[in-house]
Amino acid sequence: DAANAFLTENAKTDGLDAATIQKDKEVADRKVMDVKRANETYAKITDLKGKIIEAQELRKEKHDRNEEIDKEILSLNTEDLEKEVETLTRSYTLMTSENWAHHRSMLHDGEPCPLCGATEHPYHDKAKADAVISEHKALLDNKKKALNDNKEKVRKLREAKAGNKGQMTQLDNSLNGYQRDLATSK
Repeated sequence: DAANAFLTENAKTDGLDAATIQKDKEVADRKVMDVKRANETYAKITDLKGKIIEAQELRKEKHDRNEEIDKEILSLNTEDLEKEVETLTRSYTLMTSENWAHHRSMLHDGEPCPLCGATEHPYHDKAKADAVISEHKALLDNKKKALNDNKEKVRKLREAKAGNKGQMTQLDNSLNGYQRDLATSK
């Protein structure tokens, strides 16, 4: 069988000179190289398309997350809390000032208040006034804590949003590069 195979192969070259065989070999080698380059180009294009899709999806995730962050920041509503804390602080300051304590001590049931004209004075009694002041202080402290917590959340959300924006810029740059590479690969 080996002898028959040799004879079959040898018959293929009958009548061909070495130059023709060399030329046919070079043509065949070029075709093999063309196929290899085509395979490499196809693999590169496939890889770039995959990277483009991945980068686009990741960019959309970052964009969507930033929209969620904006909604979260709005929901924390620190401006209203700041106004409330400011109002509560002013009233607490008034309630605890020596001047107001002195005025409360000067009130007598049935006599009009020199400030508002009321004849009933429920906070003339120090114990009642202290209870209201204590409740007011607790409310003020709770609002301050809520405000500080919300400000911290807003700070962290803004940091996350800025990080996402930076990543989106990097993704945009990568996408541009991938698309340029894809255009030159075709």
